[in-house]
Amino acid sequence: MTQRQLLLLSTATLLALAAPACSPPDGGDDGTTDGGGGGDGGGGGAGPALGPTTFVFVQSQSETIDWLVAMDYATGEQRVIAKLDEGSVAGWNIDGVGVSSDRRKIVLAAPWGATKDDVKNGGSYNNLLTVDTDGANLKRISPAYSNATSQHVLDIHNPIFTPDGSRVYFQRYEEDLGDVSSIYSATWSLASDGSGAPDLFETPLDSACGGQAEPVFDPATGDLVLEHSVCID
Repeated sequence: MTQRQLLLLSTATLLALAAPACSPPDGGDDGTTDGGGGGDGGGGGAGPALGPTTFVFVQSQSETIDWLVAMDYATGEQRVIAKLDEGSVAGWNIDGVGVSSDRRKIVLAAPWGATKDDVKNGGSYNNLLTVDTDGANLKRISPAYSNATSQHVLDIHNPIFTPDGSRVYFQRYEEDLGDVSSIYSATWSLASDGSGAPDLFETPLDSACGGQAEPVFDPATGDLVLEHSVCID
C-alpha cells in the first residue's frame, strides 16, 4: 500500500451531523482583552453582527505576523479586528478563521495565549481562540495537550463553528518528528466556551494515509463535510 495522499475536493466525503435547532478595532485595545465565553457563537458578550457585505480575512504583515481584518466589499472600508500582539511579541501567524452563523463571533487558530503547560510540553503550536467582531473578548478556549512533546508535534488548524454556535470543529494534526509515516490528521470538536475536553469526531473511514482535513458545514443542510485522504496501490 503506497502512502500517497489524495485531497479529493470534488469527491469530498459527506458526513451527516445533526445541527441543533485597517483601523484599530472599535472600543478595543488592539483586540487583546481577555473575556468570557459561552452562549451563541461562543461568547457571553458577543460583538455587533457583521453586515451582509462584510467578510473577515487574514492579512499578512510579515512571515510571522498576521492581522485579523474585516472588510466591507460594498464600501471598501477595512478595519483591524485583532493583531494578536502580547507582551513583547508583536503578533502571530493565523492558521484558519471561522465566523459564527449569527456573525457576531469569530474563531481562529494561532499560537496566542500560550501557558506554562504549553511551554513545558514543548510540542503544541496553535491554540483555538475566540474573539468578538469588534475585537473585544479575545480568549483562548483550547486546553494544553499533555501528549504534545518536543518530539511529538500536535497542531490545530481550520476551526469552524457549528451552525448553532455551541461547538467548534477543527483539524488536529500530529506527527512524530523524523517519522513521516506517523503523520495523522483528524477532526475534533470543542465547546465554543472552552468548557469540557475536546472530542474526536470518529468516522468509519481508514485514516492510515494521513486522515481528515479542513472541516466545513454545509449552510443549507447543516451537514459536516470533510476532506479525506485515501490510500491507493
